[in-house]
Order: sequence, then C-alpha cells, then structure tokens
Amino acid sequence: MIDAQDWGRLKELFISASEMDAAERRELLDGVAADDPGIAARLGTLLDAHDRSGGFLEDRVAREAEAMIEEAASSAWIGRRLGAYAIVRLLGRGGMGMVFLGERVDGSFVKHVAVKVVGAPVASESLLRRFAVERQTLAQLEHPNIARLLDGGATPDGFPYLVMEYVPGEPIDRHCELHGLDVDARLRLFLDVCGAVEHAHRNLVVHRDLKPSNILVTPDGTVKLLDFGIAKLLEIEPGGAADRTRTQAAAVAPGYATPEQVRREPITTSCDVYTLGLLLHRLLTGEHPYTFPDTSLAAAARVICDEAPERPSDALARRARSDGDPSAARRARRLRGDLDNIVLTALRKEPSRRYSSVDALAADVRRHLDGLPVQARGDSVAYRAAKFVRRHRVPVAAAAVVLLSLVVGIVATARQAERARHEARLANEQRDRAEAMSTFLQGMLGAADASAYSAGRGRGVATTVAEVLDRAAERAGTDFKGRPEAEAAIRTTLGKTYRTLGILDASETQLRRAVELERRLVGEHDPEFADTSAWLAATLAAKGKADEAEPILRDAVAILRASLPERAGRLAMAVNELGLVRWSRGDAAGAETLFLEVIDLTRRYVPGGHPVAAAALGNLGLVRDAHGDLDGAIRFYREALAALKALPESKPVEIAISTANIATALRLRGQYDESERLARESLDLFTAALGADNATFVAPSWTNLAELHRLEGRFADAEREVDGALATLHAKLPPEHPMTAWAEGVRGMILTDTGRAAAGEPSLRRALELARHIFAPRDRRTALAAIQLGHCLTVERKFGDAEPLLVDGARDLEAALGPDHPRTRLARTWIAELKAQENAAHGRSTYR
Repeated sequence: MIDAQDWGRLKELFISASEMDAAERRELLDGVAADDPGIAARLGTLLDAHDRSGGFLEDRVAREAEAMIEEAASSAWIGRRLGAYAIVRLLGRGGMGMVFLGERVDGSFVKHVAVKVVGAPVASESLLRRFAVERQTLAQLEHPNIARLLDGGATPDGFPYLVMEYVPGEPIDRHCELHGLDVDARLRLFLDVCGAVEHAHRNLVVHRDLKPSNILVTPDGTVKLLDFGIAKLLEIEPGGAADRTRTQAAAVAPGYATPEQVRREPITTSCDVYTLGLLLHRLLTGEHPYTFPDTSLAAAARVICDEAPERPSDALARRARSDGDPSAARRARRLRGDLDNIVLTALRKEPSRRYSSVDALAADVRRHLDGLPVQARGDSVAYRAAKFVRRHRVPVAAAAVVLLSLVVGIVATARQAERARHEARLANEQRDRAEAMSTFLQGMLGAADASAYSAGRGRGVATTVAEVLDRAAERAGTDFKGRPEAEAAIRTTLGKTYRTLGILDASETQLRRAVELERRLVGEHDPEFADTSAWLAATLAAKGKADEAEPILRDAVAILRASLPERAGRLAMAVNELGLVRWSRGDAAGAETLFLEVIDLTRRYVPGGHPVAAAALGNLGLVRDAHGDLDGAIRFYREALAALKALPESKPVEIAISTANIATALRLRGQYDESERLARESLDLFTAALGADNATFVAPSWTNLAELHRLEGRFADAEREVDGALATLHAKLPPEHPMTAWAEGVRGMILTDTGRAAAGEPSLRRALELARHIFAPRDRRTALAAIQLGHCLTVERKFGDAEPLLVDGARDLEAALGPDHPRTRLARTWIAELKAQENAAHGRSTYR
C-alpha cells in the first residue's frame, strides 16, 4: 500500500518524467531506484501506461494522488506566512502544486491574493524549471484580462511560490448560462479572451490550456485569464519559425487537447487558436463539439485527430428536437452560417488551415457582429447579397413588404370570412363562460348572510374566506350542471385559491376534478389541460408529493412549450414549479437549468416583466445556497426582491418569500439582528395575507424565527414558536412533509441546548427519518438532520451511535456545500467535541 506522502512524490516524479526523452527518463528512474526501488517500479509502470495511452495526464496517478493527498498536503499550509501574506484556505490543486487564498497581514492594507506553491521542497529540476518558466511568463504579461503576478519567492524550507492577483468569479461558460447572456454578449466576452491570448502571443507565450475553468468572469463582468502553469515561452530556432517550441506536448485534459498535442508535434500559437474554437463552441451551445465514446485516452485521441466536430447550429438543433426547447431552435438559426464557419475554421485538424492568428479569429468575430462578410466563408454572390440585406434591413424590408402584401392580400381575403365566423363562435363561448363565472363569483363573495350560497349557515360579516370557498365548492357541481367548461374554470379558480390559503387537501380535490373535466373536454394534449394539470402538480408538490407532481409537470411543460408564444407566462410558471420539485429532491443542477429557462422565457415573451421571473431569481439563490455560496444566494435573493417591488402586480406573498429567503441566508452568516428584522417583516406579510393558521408559509416562518432565537439563546421564545408551528403543521399537512421535518429538528435542538437532550432525541430521530424518506441520499438536509441527532447523542454520551452520524453527515455537507459553509464548519466542531468527550470519558475509566 502506498501512502499519501509517497503518492505526492510519485505524482511529481511522473510530471517531470513525462516531459523527458528516453535517456533522461532512464537516468531519473535509476536515481529513484537507488533511493526507493518500490517508487521507481511504480513510476516505470505508470510511464509505460502513459506512453501507450497517447500522452495525456488524465490517468490513474493524477486521480488517485488527488484524492489521497489534497487534504493532508494543504492543511499543513493553512496559517503559514509567506512574505507579507498569510495562507487562508485551499483554492485548488494542479499538476505543479497547490493554489491557496492568501491575505495580506503586514498591516499596510487589506488585500486577498492567490498563492501558488510548488508541490514539494525537494522538487525535480524539471518541475522547478517549469515553475520558473511560469514566473517568467507571468512577469512579462501586463493585460487587463490576464491575472497579474504580484510577488514571488521561496520559503525557508525550499518551497518556491508565486503571489498572483486573486480573481473572484465564475467560469466563463457558467457565467453565460447563469446570467442568460444572448449570442452577441457571449461573443463580446469571447473577444476579451482573444485579446488576452493575443497579448500573450505577442510576448512569445502560448497558453496551451484554454478551457472554461481557466477563464473566469468577475462580478463586474471582467474576463480574467488564469493558469499559465503549462504555457511555453516561444523560442526562435535557427532556420525555423518563430512560433515553435522545442518541447513535447503539455499535460492537458483530453477534451481540450489539440491534434498537435495528441500527435506529439511541435506546439505553436495555432494550438491556442484551436482551443479558442473549442471554447467558442461551448459558449455558443453549452456543449463540447466532440462526443467521446468512452473514457479511454486512446479513444479520445482518435476523436480529436480523425472526427469532424459538430456544427454549433446542429448541436442546438439536436437539443431542440430532443428537449422540445424553442430557445435552442432559435439560437440554432442564429448560429447557422457565419458562426458555424468561424468555429469550424478554428477547429480544423491541420494548423495551416486554421486562422493564421488569434487576431484573425477575433477580427472575423467582430466582422460578424458588425454585419460584415467574414473570412471563414467564400465570397459567393448569394452570401454577399445576404450580408447586404442584413446591413440594410429597413429599406430592403420595406420593399419586401410591398411585394409580399400583394401576395398575402389575395390569400388572406379568401380566408377572412371563415376565420371571422370561427372567432365569433369562440367569442360567444368565452362570453357565456365568463358571464356564468361572474354570476357565480358574485354570489360566492356576497355570502356574508344566509343567502342561497351560504345555505342558511352564514354568519354575516364573520363568514371567513375559507367558509365562502367551502360553500362555493359545494354549489359548483349543481350550478354548472351540464356546463363542463364553466365548471372546470371555476374549480380551477377554487383550487388555486385554496392552495394560496394553504388548504391543500381541498385544493387537490378541486384541481383533480378540474383536470378530469378538461381531459374530457379537450384531451390530454391541449394547453388548457396542461395548464390545469400544472396547478394540480403545484399543489401536490406543496403537500410533499414530489414523486407524483414531477411527471405531471414534465408533461404539462412539454405541451405548453408547443403553444409558445401565447402561453409563455404559464409555461414559465410551470417550468419554475418543475425546478422547485427538482430542487426539493436534491437535484440542484437540474433545478438551476430550469430556473434559467424561466428567466429566458420571460425576457423573450413577456414584455414588462413577470413575477415568476423574480421568483426564478430567488430560486437561483436557493441553488447557490445549496452549493454553499451564501454571498451568491443573497445577491440573487435581493435581485428577486427588487424585481418584485418594481412590478405593480406583485403580491405580498411573493415579496414575503424573497424577504424570508434573505433572512435565512443572513441567519446562516450570523447577522442575527438584520435576519430577525427581515424574518418578522416577512412573517407579518404572510399572516396579513393568509391568516395566522396558514401551514404553507406562516408556520414555516415561525420555525425559522425559532431557529434564530435558539442561536441567540432566547430558548423560551424559540420553544413557544416552534411548538406553535408544529401544531399547525401536524393539523394541516401530511406527516411526512419537509416543513415538518425541519420543525422537528429545530425543536429537538432547542431541547438539547437547554439540557433536555433525552427529550429532544425523539424529535431529532423523527426529523432524520423524515429527511431520509423525503430527500435524495446524501442530500444536505438529510446530512443536517444527521449531525443534529449526532450532537444530541454526544450530549447524552452515546458516543458509538453519535460518531457515524456526525462523520457521514459532515462528509455529505462538505460535498454539497463546500468546506467553508457554516453548516460544514459546525459539523467539524461537533466531531471535535465528540472526540474530546470520548477521550475524557476513556481517560476516567482507564485511570480511575
């Protein structure tokens, strides 16, 4: 068995040896064998496998070493001081070493930096030489879109390090999707990347690893190119071109390797042109231009060298067909032609047939944005004519309209009479239904006395909204007998109103009846049926029946997509509900894609905005929270709240939801005063709109307030609040509802914190049992319930039962939220407490 330290040494030796020729490699292996024959034998085996696979560094040694040594190697650096900077936490790990977040601590000013440290103090000459090349590379690059070198040196124990500009941001492809950028905006970001790469080329540097994770976009929209760790300084060779290197291929991921690197040919600036083509394809389509049949490196090499890349427009058209996504179909039409040819020219297998430089590639992109002919396409008469039309749309369109109107007028006149008759029939039907509903609703809302609608049971003005709805539901079948269209409409209205009030059983009953009526009237493929089904699914989801709700929503979304643009608002609402279902089941990535689609739909089809777009922004905050990004979550929550307040039709409940989300995130960050102010503001809005006994929003708000008061030590308030919430939840929601699980967990923690752990244990066990039943395995909410029960058992000194809950829960929280999320740190703290108490107990029993 090889340990973590040996894996670290083996990985570094492998990186060095992979770039050596045969004689140098033999000399290295002999030297290692004299010191450690086992490592030498393992190294020789890995090098043989590396050569057979085509020369990539995506192999077993990288994967195994990464998993084994990352935490052990990085933890030793935390807190160390390098020059004026202290190491705060690990940001990432690469082939040459580790990258940490550093903070200036010499008192001059506050500044965060990225500190890159080579992997070992006694590194191979090749590794040190590569590190020196990177330092020289960065030192000569001064460009606003390239992360700057700030400092460098070596530690007293021989670790070389670089201090670089710290770039907070997100990978460029993720930025484009998350913010719903259109094609032109993506192209402008791409041009910024080209400018940075062209600057490097002018300084005789080839990056050789241009992939989305090495290109970040900061919160203010600035592109920053990172990681010149495998870049090469170009050397002018006697009798050769100035853009060739004498080295072999760099260690790169197969998906972003060039044909030259696969074939072990000299590396030139054309390599960066090729990888920019890969990047542009991904930015425009969200996909890679190649499909790799399996994970073997040999298969990847065959694809890269031999197969033609997929046209960007074809990739989007394929997605449009498979997913029924109209936005993909529109973007496919936008890419067809110029952009297809620009990408495919950059991706040609032969370097001589690609763009001659990055600047030439960028120039073609600019010409496309300006509506001018591009060099990636032949100058045919038809092509230039098409470009002329695009540049002079107004006069050409005016001429076309005159001609077209003559043709259309002849056809339209023949059809006008029939259309008018058809529309008149529809108008009469809609008018009759609207009049019937109006009469019914007037009677329903007037049920403040012993009228026909209250059937002698009214109590004057004391008649509640719920009672009015109940009377109306009883009368609906009688009043609309023989008029199924009107009955379906009124039952849908009743179901939606019941749901808003949190009366979910009645909502489900009314909506199921409405769905059945719509099925008989129009069939299961009609938008009316889909619309009503989506409302039913939303109620089922609110009741915790995600398994039943999801397929209904999927079918409804597919039908409503086909009815664009008429039902864009309802489609957006259905997609948003589907996203919430996916999020509730632990699929944060799938939910995020759906929320982004909601925003895209409303931007395209709903002028003036729509509340569901603001809801989707807030839901993206939930996704950010699920990924451990509290700052990003709060940013989205605040954007959602601002968007809602800007819309005159926004409802108090919608504003209360966004406000409550901000309060929860601030609570996790420890900002208790502001969190409580916003939590009470949202609670007041919910109560005023829905009543004090609402289970869907009001009771969970009391639970959240109880958790805040628990953290503040206000236990009497917290216990009273959570007990009231649980009473409402148990009375009005199914026992397996997620809100009930959360409230049981809060109650159990209050009892544990106040010295009543034995009384709190049953609540915490119920919370964990419910979470395991409701959520996906290893979901963050299940993990939180596990560590809470583990902490309670620790307090009860049941160490054997507590340890697996805490350890497994901490692992799942870190996987879901990251190592620095407050809940992950809390889990580690509780593990430490467990160990301390266990050791103390062991000490007393041993030395008594």
